Amino acid sequence: MIHHNWLVRASAVEAAGVFRQRKLIDLVEARLKDTNKIVRRYALQAYYDLRGAQSLPTLKDFCGDKDVRIRVTALALGYAATRDESFLMTSERILRRQYCRYHDRYAALHVLDYYLGVSTDPGVMEMFRHILTVTPKSLGLAKGIREKLKRWESK
Repeated sequence: MIHHNWLVRASAVEAAGVFRQRKLIDLVEARLKDTNKIVRRYALQAYYDLRGAQSLPTLKDFCGDKDVRIRVTALALGYAATRDESFLMTSERILRRQYCRYHDRYAALHVLDYYLGVSTDPGVMEMFRHILTVTPKSLGLAKGIREKLKRWESK
């Protein structure tokens, strides 16, 4: 039975991935089709956590998702799995758009940092430097990204 609260479903798949509970792969796969996009995004990360490079065909499918945050999460996971620059270039193209929401940019940054440690990847750091050039400073929306970049550059 599916829990009615999306937060419970998202937390469940997140825990399955974080704790590498491979026996719950069926639950995670089912949540990839959830009606809630936040649950789907958490399920995508959990799926990657459980399947690693074997998740690549599914990640590629989600790279075309209509939800931008799911799309950039899939692209970031694809890059983490393969280091294929095409994932990074597509991410940058999406994230540099003027109308791209801050939360979508930060989601990509978070995923890349969690799985790769961005300070070790100059290409990712450069991508986020470029992204900052189109992020509205007046709204203070780039603060978290700027702080992370400064921290990484000092490492």
